Amino acid sequence: KNNALFFWAFLVIGFLGKERLQKVISKQLHLLIRLQEGDLKIQKIELLMRKIPIELDQLKENCSRIDSEREEIKEEMERLEKDKRAKEREIEAKKEEMSKRKKRLMEVKTNKEYSAVLTEIDSFDKLVSGIEEEVLTIMEKMEEHNYSFSQKDELLKKDMEAFSKMEQ
Repeated sequence: KNNALFFWAFLVIGFLGKERLQKVISKQLHLLIRLQEGDLKIQKIELLMRKIPIELDQLKENCSRIDSEREEIKEEMERLEKDKRAKEREIEAKKEEMSKRKKRLMEVKTNKEYSAVLTEIDSFDKLVSGIEEEVLTIMEKMEEHNYSFSQKDELLKKDMEAFSKMEQ
């Protein structure tokens, strides 16, 4: 076998000439390299094609998760808004009671009654201050939730854009 191979190689060299044989081999090697590069590109594309459905599913899940988190934040913000309005109504009611007590101050006849009414007014004042603190706390929570909501909104927007690009 080896002798036959040498015989054919000797014949080809003799027929084509050494320089021409080198050019033919060089062209063949260049074509093989290009073929290998093409195969590598095909492998990369096939890998990407296998990854895309997985990434799309992950994006869908992520969008769904973010959307449900946004809904939870929205519901919490609505609950906080209701609580805030209820507290504000409570403040108004307490202030109205305080106003009635202050008017009553002018009507009392004894120091004992006067002192009792002042104690009631002070009590209402402390209640109002406490409720106002609660309202401020609620407003801070609402601000935090509003910020979280806008962040989730941005994340959702980015994921939706990525999802749209991948579907194309």
